[in-house]
Amino acid sequence: MNVRNFDIHIARLPAKLKLLGFIYHLLKRKEATIHNNHNNVVNLSSYISNTFLFGDNENGSFIAIQDDYLPWFIEHHFTDAVMCFKTGYIYLVARDEDFDYMTYAIGIKCRSKRLLAIADVINNKDLQVKVCRVAENNEVFISHKNVFYGLNVVESSIEEFIANETIENTADIKQTLMDHITS
Repeated sequence: MNVRNFDIHIARLPAKLKLLGFIYHLLKRKEATIHNNHNNVVNLSSYISNTFLFGDNENGSFIAIQDDYLPWFIEHHFTDAVMCFKTGYIYLVARDEDFDYMTYAIGIKCRSKRLLAIADVINNKDLQVKVCRVAENNEVFISHKNVFYGLNVVESSIEEFIANETIENTADIKQTLMDHITS
């Protein structure tokens, strides 16, 4: 890890701590659970999952996060979205920026119809993330600009995704570690 990457990691610590506190709070209130087989996967309850919006507009499919989650939510290195129609979850997958392996995933529970709203981007890097605001009269405003875009969307169970991730990346991680050690 070079000095620039170290500075980026330090700058993102508050956002990581905020997410950790947010997840801890949800777990304590039983509004989220840790996945049975993977302790780095958090499944949000239906109630909390409803704070995320799914949609499609002229610019493509998107997930919208509420402005209350700014700026800490968008500071994470989300690269993939794993859609599992069988369980009704879409998982936002975050990766380590240096070694490109999955660090954690947040599962958003949603009905199949909501997943179908963004299903056209499966196997593409076209899923956008936007910001939304809910007014007091429950009117929803969605930003025109993307917070980030280019999430790779995969249709799979989270278990299959993690298994494939482990098999594919083991050699890459070893090589990257060797490169860091020798540089």
